[in-house]
Amino acid sequence: MRALALLGDIPPGFSMKFVSSGPLLVETERLADRLIPPSWRDRVVFVGGTSQDQLKKIVKSASFYLSASTSDGTSSSLLEAMASGLVPIVSDIAANREWITPEENGLLFAPGDHRGLAERIRRAINHEPWMVKARTANRALVVERANADVNMVKLLNTLNRCLQ
Repeated sequence: MRALALLGDIPPGFSMKFVSSGPLLVETERLADRLIPPSWRDRVVFVGGTSQDQLKKIVKSASFYLSASTSDGTSSSLLEAMASGLVPIVSDIAANREWITPEENGLLFAPGDHRGLAERIRRAINHEPWMVKARTANRALVVERANADVNMVKLLNTLNRCLQ
C-alpha cells in the first residue's frame, strides 16, 4: 500500500487486484483507505480469496504479477503467473532470483523498499518494450524448468544413476 500511495496519479485503465486472503486482509484494506488517493482508491480491489475459475479470469485480465514476500521458496504463484504471460515484479530474494533476470523477464526490488517497488510498478504501467518478449520467454522458461513431469524424469534418471 505504501508503494501504491507513492504513485500519485495513475492512468485511467489501471487497477490493482489483491487476490489472496489472510489474517492481515482487513488491516491492509484499512491501510489502503488511509494511503491511496481517493481519486483512484476504488481501483485497488481486495478479492479476499477466489475460486480457480475466477483466478483464471483475473490472471487473463492482468498485465503483471506482484509479490512483496520477504522470504520464500520457489513460489508456485510466481511460476503460474510467468506461465500465464504476466511480467513479475517480485522482491529480490534468493528464490525469486532463481527465476527473474531484471529487465529481461521481470523486475526485482529490495524487500521493504516502498520507493523501489513504486518505481517498478510505474515501469510496468508504462509497458517497457522488453516486457513484450518477457511474456513469451517466461512461459517457455516455466515449461522448460518447472514442468513436474520433466523434472520427475530427471530425478528418476539421477536416482537410477546413483543406484548403479
